[in-house]
Amino acid sequence: MVNYINLAAAPKRPLINQELLRDADSLPVLPWLWQQVLGCLDNRWSSLSDLEAIVRQDQSLSSRIIGAANSSFYGSARQITTVSRASAMLGLEEVRRLCLVAGLGQLLDTGDASQVQQSEHLWRHCLEVGQVAALLARGRRGLDGESAFTAGVLHDLGQVLLAARFPRAYRVVSQLQERQGIGWVEAEEALGLDHQELGLYLAEHWNLPPMLTEVIGRHHQPNAGLAHFPMVAVVYLADWVAREEEDLEAGRPSAQPEEETWAACLAAVGLDQPGLESCRRRYQANRRSRQQAG
Repeated sequence: MVNYINLAAAPKRPLINQELLRDADSLPVLPWLWQQVLGCLDNRWSSLSDLEAIVRQDQSLSSRIIGAANSSFYGSARQITTVSRASAMLGLEEVRRLCLVAGLGQLLDTGDASQVQQSEHLWRHCLEVGQVAALLARGRRGLDGESAFTAGVLHDLGQVLLAARFPRAYRVVSQLQERQGIGWVEAEEALGLDHQELGLYLAEHWNLPPMLTEVIGRHHQPNAGLAHFPMVAVVYLADWVAREEEDLEAGRPSAQPEEETWAACLAAVGLDQPGLESCRRRYQANRRSRQQAG
């Protein structure tokens, strides 16, 4: 597929050079929400009250939590007006998820009106991968849904870095992808970019946990030699499922995963193809419910 790309149209200079990447001022700061929420996720003694304390520090997040509790999706019979009641209604897992998603929004909010659409698309994709990953991991030995959701939301950290700090590079990749009808990874390769490596660099800069760092840096190249292969496999599968749904909605043909890698990832997670399709159907039903709720 890459053979059909007109490389003459690519920029003459690298879009991002090593000197720029090593410049601390070019790198975003780890959102404080993620600092707090990842700390709670790592602490098995953390409670809903711990998350409530985090939520109360941010007015926008407080409004989001209260709004979620009052939405028709959660079917509240009476108006919820406090963070405490909203958190009790939503539960620990959902509040933690909303905090993670809000942190992603903070990272993508550059204040540039021209980037709103690309940021929104990337934000939604990361959220959908998190949703699928949680379904795939739930009940699987050695995996848990909350860690999988977190890994899914953060998996494209390299693309987030492109969108937030190197918007020209992001736009050039996106334009090449659309013009040639190829995948994002293929467009990056043609331009000498790799969002996995960018994400890995930022994850290490932020000192994220090893599991998340490996998912961020290797979710397109899972292999059994990875220390956290089952979780990388979960996110690899979730990424494909989410992209297939996005392609279906947009009326685009979907690419096909490499069969050997796909089979290895299914085995690592402890799923067969019918089991995966069952998870896909649950995801599709959940997605329709969220879309109807607005």
